[in-house]
Amino acid sequence: MSTTNYTCKTQASLYSLFLTGANALIDRKKILEIGCFDEIFNPYYGEDVDLGLRAWRLGHKCYYEHNAVCRHPNSATIKKEPVKKIKIISSRNKMYLHFIHLNNFELFYYLVMLFFKTILRALLFDTKYLKSSWLFISSLNKCLSSKKRIRVFQKLKKVNLSVRDIVVFIKENTKTLEIDKF
Repeated sequence: MSTTNYTCKTQASLYSLFLTGANALIDRKKILEIGCFDEIFNPYYGEDVDLGLRAWRLGHKCYYEHNAVCRHPNSATIKKEPVKKIKIISSRNKMYLHFIHLNNFELFYYLVMLFFKTILRALLFDTKYLKSSWLFISSLNKCLSSKKRIRVFQKLKKVNLSVRDIVVFIKENTKTLEIDKF
């Protein structure tokens, strides 16, 4: 999953694949309905993306409002953390995010690519990435629980949206707009 910042010349509010935790407004009722933040992402990185993806997958929509203003100290939570720890946690949480939200062929493909990437990183003696991979593998039961929780919520809401469905929906609804990416 990749991110792009964008603006639109004809409207300020656009669909967004996910929320950014430092500057997102969320209806309390809806955040409780989708299960709040997933503790698996503790202590930082990925929890806001997960929350936005869960919202979409449970039938809600996320919007980007270009004219909204939010002042938030950059990296205030992690600026005292060692850079090595931040990189390990960030990589681990990206693995969690993909595992939890991808299904079927996309998940299989991701896991195959992750396997080869981990071998390559081992050959390059990238100890930070290897630690991230080990933390991910040792937490697979927690990842499976998070994945199952989404399926349970989807059954309750009678909705079955995948990340692919969401991306297609957003692309369809923005294809006629003049969007500037930066």
